[in-house]
Amino acid sequence: MLLLSISALVVSNSRQVNAQVKSDSDSLQYLYETLRTRLKNEFVFVGNGPGLSIAPANKTYFSNKKVQVKYADNITYHGWYLSTLATEYALLKRDGKPTGETLKELFYAIQVVHRLDSIAETFYYDSLGRRGNAEINGFFVRDDIDTTFKSKFKNVNRIDSDYLLGESFGKDHPKYQRDNEMSQDQAIHLLFGLTLVTHYVDSAAEYQGIKVAAFAREIGLRIIRYIAADKWMIYNPVTGLPVYRGPDARLFSYGFRKTAKKLNGGKMPDKLPPAAFFSKPASGIMTSGLTPVFFNRTMIMILATTGNTWGPKQITNRFLAAQDIMWKKEVFPLAHAELYGVKHTFSPRLREKKIKSMLLHMNPDSLSSDGPGGWNNSNRWLESHKKYKPHGPANRRSEFPGLDYMTLHNLYRLRFKK
Repeated sequence: MLLLSISALVVSNSRQVNAQVKSDSDSLQYLYETLRTRLKNEFVFVGNGPGLSIAPANKTYFSNKKVQVKYADNITYHGWYLSTLATEYALLKRDGKPTGETLKELFYAIQVVHRLDSIAETFYYDSLGRRGNAEINGFFVRDDIDTTFKSKFKNVNRIDSDYLLGESFGKDHPKYQRDNEMSQDQAIHLLFGLTLVTHYVDSAAEYQGIKVAAFAREIGLRIIRYIAADKWMIYNPVTGLPVYRGPDARLFSYGFRKTAKKLNGGKMPDKLPPAAFFSKPASGIMTSGLTPVFFNRTMIMILATTGNTWGPKQITNRFLAAQDIMWKKEVFPLAHAELYGVKHTFSPRLREKKIKSMLLHMNPDSLSSDGPGGWNNSNRWLESHKKYKPHGPANRRSEFPGLDYMTLHNLYRLRFKK
């Protein structure tokens, strides 16, 4: 009788656990689908043309009932849009669900980068006051959003973008034009997304006759080659000047080369210039995590994730886990483990529990500047961990696309929910 009671208790507890797992799984799925629908309906317009398939940084609501959509540093955020789509594609394929719509959206998101490369030179003036000639070479601008794009949104009074800033002031104010130039930090965040695309999208997957993973690989390698071409100093090909922000990529050149190797299927691309002599030892020093500026820490962690720059994959993953503990960047050791097939990560059960709790304690209100702390900024992986706190009341309220949440959600399910 006692054995029957114990057996019944075990079965009962098992059912409760299974019900809880199902409940958590359903909750996560509901949250993800809510944010994904919101992204497609309110933030992104899929297609190929100026402004299409680019996710904005935020929407801001002012006290006078005006709404502004802001595109700033947009290729940075675009890398996370690619990350969301690539990991979503992998989940759908794994679960035997249709992938066609996600693949289409992903193709157009990659096409954005090709488009911004193809028009970049025409945005600038040479020393004789002439516009540059269009060229596809790896030099890109951050966006191509003009004022007409406002009509795409409901109840939006104003569009802000780096493209508009430069076009508004013209060639007499080159500083403002230069705000739209590529930079190494834009490239690093973009390469994070492109690397996930090449990892997760099967080589045969096509849209409009173009193999999507190969398209991402081609663009990623083209950008790295451009960055490397002048001894890892990034120049504007029309003005001949170093780009306005982040021109010196020498410190991170070792990470760029290792990322190129990953993009190229594990083989270093031909004729890629060597890294600066101090870059590899500097990369070793960076394992300490004691980099003083938070956005530099993020760039370092991304290159360690995509390029496996800190030694054997197990060692790199443990350093990333340590920096996650220091700076609350849970996404990077998770992404690295997926990219490099790390089976035995640091404290996997504790990590799974922590990330699941983070994901469950989110609601759509979290993606606003006056929402609860954590997800209430443009992208928590770009921000200082000191900003993961509720904001005080203010006369303007910003809403964010939630790409940071969706990328983590998908990586969590790919890693822990087989």
